[in-house]
Amino acid sequence: MKVITISFCLLLLVFGLSALTQAIDFNSTSDLSTYFNPGPDNDFTNISNNGIGDTGCVQVSYLNMGETRVYTMKTGLNINQIDTQYTISAYFYNSSNGGYAGLGFSTANSNISGPACKITSSPAVGMQFYGSGATFYNNLIGLYGGSYSPDIAMPSWFRLQYIITPRGAGLYDAMYVLHRFDNAGNVISLVFSQSTSFTHLTLANGMVYPYFAIDGHRFDYIDNFGVATPNDIELPVTLSSFTATVTSQMLVNLQWITESETNNLGFNIYRSNNSNIENAVKLNSEIINGTNTTTQHNYNFTDPEVENGLTYYYWIESVDFNNDSHFSNYATATVTGANVPIIPQATALKNASPNPFQSNSNTKIGFDVKSGEIATLTIYNMRGQVVQNYTRSEGSHEITWNGRDAQNKACSAGVYLYKLSSPSSYVTKKLILQ
Repeated sequence: MKVITISFCLLLLVFGLSALTQAIDFNSTSDLSTYFNPGPDNDFTNISNNGIGDTGCVQVSYLNMGETRVYTMKTGLNINQIDTQYTISAYFYNSSNGGYAGLGFSTANSNISGPACKITSSPAVGMQFYGSGATFYNNLIGLYGGSYSPDIAMPSWFRLQYIITPRGAGLYDAMYVLHRFDNAGNVISLVFSQSTSFTHLTLANGMVYPYFAIDGHRFDYIDNFGVATPNDIELPVTLSSFTATVTSQMLVNLQWITESETNNLGFNIYRSNNSNIENAVKLNSEIINGTNTTTQHNYNFTDPEVENGLTYYYWIESVDFNNDSHFSNYATATVTGANVPIIPQATALKNASPNPFQSNSNTKIGFDVKSGEIATLTIYNMRGQVVQNYTRSEGSHEITWNGRDAQNKACSAGVYLYKLSSPSSYVTKKLILQ
């Protein structure tokens, strides 16, 4: 039996924030200059319209590809707690494919951005996205991340979230999440999410400064910049595990474990043939109810409609009582049936063949054992003495008996009994050795 399992830990399933350390909506045309230090160029404008809900936003200057701008918050936050999340987010309006938009944390409150929104003037980590992909970067290492196909739908608003978790000794976990939004601020879909780990000894613990950056044209507006510290983050669902496993019956079993739930109505399951969630379909007809407990809880869901040879991608959607929707990373499972046995529905004993058989030849005895059982095939002589014993678990089996006992001594000609015993079956048949 071949079983494929992909398992990973998620830091957060939901990235909703109950209270932000700082939420800058740019509705006041002085917000940009009040809260941010620009890089060498200061040519972005804080206007009173064209943002989410037609409120204030930052208007981006026309930039050539490779031309960059970065605006860094004047006030930083102190990363000095282990295993706690720090989140930065913003909305970007993308008019057409081209250019990059990014977020991150640096050790300085004034920075210079290089190609693809990568900070070049001070130690920094972050991520950026563009029409067909999104990448992390660590300016001690470089760029790394993923792509999506087809390109994201434009023009549209996109919310980018970047979350880092310090683990000590310069080690960090990082995650980015990209959602598509309408002009009113309603989520349309999850475009992409990915997580990784990295070491950045220079960043370490201490003051960091959130920033946003633009490289090239086609990003027109920026809105609703937010930074959250650990004490401000409400975790509606904390997910510690999500696995997709191919069973021996060629079904895909999904299991996820929540460590705590708050304001959680329940879950939906989505499946696609590729990593683009926009192509996914919902599998459950009714919502899988949440428990809303502060203790660990296990959930299971079985997908029976899969085909041999295909790889499937699965997402968990968490729905809260306000009907807001959030998605996990995906888990994958590849259904491969070449080595997957068909498990019998019942335990049964088949006829020996040939029967009778000669002492210088063999006979074969087949039997089935249903799922969850262990069965024993026993061969007796007419005096009730055990000649041979064979124990097997679930599946279809066939043993070959050569007319010898357990000590490999030849048995005399005559009538023998072969019996199959299990919790659900007890069957005896006759066999003649000539």
